[in-house]
Amino acid sequence: LTDDEMICRRNSSKRKEPFSLSFYHGTMTKTEAQRILIQEPSGTFLLRMNEQNDFRISHKKSSRIKHIR
Repeated sequence: LTDDEMICRRNSSKRKEPFSLSFYHGTMTKTEAQRILIQEPSGTFLLRMNEQNDFRISHKKSSRIKHIR
C-alpha cells in the first residue's frame, strides 16, 4: 500500500459515534448486559448506554461480570 492509501484507509475507519461498532449494544441495563455476557467466554466485553445515558463497559473475566464507568 502507498502512504496515501494507508491514510485513506485510516481516515475511513475512524468512527464518529459508537453505533457502527460491533460491540456497542445501545441502551441496556446492567442486568441485560449480564444475561448476554454470562453465555460468552472470559474476555468478552460490550459497550452500552445505561438508563442515565452514560456509557458503560461491561466485561466478563473468568466467571465474574464487571461494569466500568
